[in-house]
Amino acid sequence: QLTESSHSAENGFSPVRSVDEQDVESLNKIIGSATNFFKQSSLNDFCDGVISHIATLYGLHKEDIICAKLGSLFDRRESNIRFCGVAGKNDNLFNHSLNQLSDPHVEKLLEDAFTLKHEILLENESVLYFISTDFQMALYVRAHLTREDSLYCTLQYFLSSISSGYISIVEVIHLRSTAYNDQLTHLPNRNDFIKLLNNPDYSTSSDGLHVVLVDINHFSDINDGLGQDVGDLLLKAISKRLRASFHETVKLARIGADVFGFLGPAKYLLPNQISDKFAAPFRAGQYALPVRISMGLCKIESEFDNGLNIIKRCNIALNLAKKKAGLNYRWYNPELESHTAWRLEHIRKLSIAYEQRKLQVWYQPQLDFKSRRIVGVEALLRWPDGHGCFIAPDIFVPLAEYSGLIVDMGYWVLRESLTAIKRLSQQGINDIRIGVNVSIMQLRNSDFVEQVKDMLTEYDIEPTRLELEITENILMDEPQIVIESLHLLRSFGVQIAIDDFGTGFSSMSYLQKMPLNRLKIDRSFIQSCSHAHPSTLAETVITLAQKLNLKTIAEGVEREEQAEYIESLGCDEVQGFLYAKPLRFNELSNTLQIQLNNDSHDTKLSL
Repeated sequence: QLTESSHSAENGFSPVRSVDEQDVESLNKIIGSATNFFKQSSLNDFCDGVISHIATLYGLHKEDIICAKLGSLFDRRESNIRFCGVAGKNDNLFNHSLNQLSDPHVEKLLEDAFTLKHEILLENESVLYFISTDFQMALYVRAHLTREDSLYCTLQYFLSSISSGYISIVEVIHLRSTAYNDQLTHLPNRNDFIKLLNNPDYSTSSDGLHVVLVDINHFSDINDGLGQDVGDLLLKAISKRLRASFHETVKLARIGADVFGFLGPAKYLLPNQISDKFAAPFRAGQYALPVRISMGLCKIESEFDNGLNIIKRCNIALNLAKKKAGLNYRWYNPELESHTAWRLEHIRKLSIAYEQRKLQVWYQPQLDFKSRRIVGVEALLRWPDGHGCFIAPDIFVPLAEYSGLIVDMGYWVLRESLTAIKRLSQQGINDIRIGVNVSIMQLRNSDFVEQVKDMLTEYDIEPTRLELEITENILMDEPQIVIESLHLLRSFGVQIAIDDFGTGFSSMSYLQKMPLNRLKIDRSFIQSCSHAHPSTLAETVITLAQKLNLKTIAEGVEREEQAEYIESLGCDEVQGFLYAKPLRFNELSNTLQIQLNNDSHDTKLSL
């Protein structure tokens, strides 16, 4: 409890007397009320409440007490005098400049107190002055005061406590601003957007509300290539244009580094309307930057929806829009969510299967057309489902790529394959190469080439016995990285093949730059071909390979007429169920041992 108040000369106050019990009781009421007001987040309410309390205690009108501060309540660098404590009829002056007061006399007294840095005690009115390390404040009261008055002590304490209270309230406001506003664009942030979605204003539209997430494509490239300062300027330019472009009922937020959120009437938030806002380049410093976007949209179906669920649905649609070629937007529908749940569950199961070493590597033989001998095998990853069947690779491989698990799995398959070659060599089988598929995520790893070379050295395997297979579409994603890595591997002796050739979109210029050994003709070109039904595409691929001095291998050959036709075109090798299905290592070993024995008797292998 306060029993004595003192002020140094530099504060503009002189020591005052000890207060009596009545003063103590009054001041303690102020302390108690101030403590409650400190908890409020409104500066206006805080000051109004304390002034009203003081006025009630001392029989004054609310308008008889006016508190002013040097500088804005929200910008300490400002030098104007502004009202920071007003009540009653003066309430509308809060944070306004002193010249807004309709009483020039009171205005002059407050200005004098700030100039003199001292209190002013007159016959019927007084101005107290307070200075701290953070604030200068002056308080006008329409009453005669002496330093022995209880009211004088109370007002002294009020100036001191309002300073502390002001700091507390400003901190609350700053925390709220940080929690709910994006500091770069000054838009609402993700937290505030979720609040908006939790309580959407349905009265703004009779056609329902749309929620949209807009992602700036390749924004990280701008940050990396031009610098974060340019990236920040771009985000500011985007937010400025968007704020100016949409109807006032559309709420805008920045909910991620390069993601903006929209909430508003359906008629204002259609894909083409949003895309139009990004048609013209944005000015970011000296750069005029074109911006491409992806959008995920959903409708608010029920007032019982919550913000987190709505954002999740938009994210599902947005992620799909970013992955699919063509349209730059996708609408959410429940099937997308169920598919996402299915995908996440299977990723979880795949991760467990990998960790528990339940995945298997099988090997499908590849035969030379002329000799009918097995000259190579392709390593194929198998995922047993636990019920005697296998989960198809076209299901789990994309899941592994999506989750990033493909990198670790790829290295494991490579080790298993090199182990298989080593074991075959120990059995005297030294002329079989093994093909292993490689993903773009593996090739992106800066140490991939060294990892492969180290493994070949570790297992003491001739590099020519390893063939790395890449899909044609990998060339479309960072082709320079791919080509450089493949050249390093080829120079070491590793063979390189393009898998499923003819189904992708690689250009001839990239193809000519690649250090290839072999083209694998996709099974889709083989399925219906025969002498009676020629395949122009298969013939084109084989002719192209011959021009480039590359070997060819036909995949998915299942019927004799397919094999005869492909062989007649000059294809070098063949792979398919007509000759051999994928085999476990022990089965492969037995088959190759038979071939080795047959070779010693100069007979051809019959599979």
